[in-house]
Amino acid sequence: MPLVEDNIDTHDEHLTVTFWDRFSLQKSGGIIDDNGNTWVIFHEDEFNMLIYHYESIISSPVGRILHNSAADSLELINADLHTIRRKFFGRKD
Repeated sequence: MPLVEDNIDTHDEHLTVTFWDRFSLQKSGGIIDDNGNTWVIFHEDEFNMLIYHYESIISSPVGRILHNSAADSLELINADLHTIRRKFFGRKD
């Protein structure tokens, strides 16, 4: 039931079917995709608290490091192998 009754159906049946075609629940409660990768889902505030506590333990701000790492990972996923080799090994053409 939605928090606000506005008579607008926000459930997307096609999205739900697509999701469950690609992901499944394990007996342990974990989520696994069709490639065998394990996924974790949590709320943004829980993630922020994790970062806050981690930073307080290691006395170093990791928020920017985490964001930069995510951006680098996405860049690697989207780049072709030739570009990646040149970038990491410093070979110039």
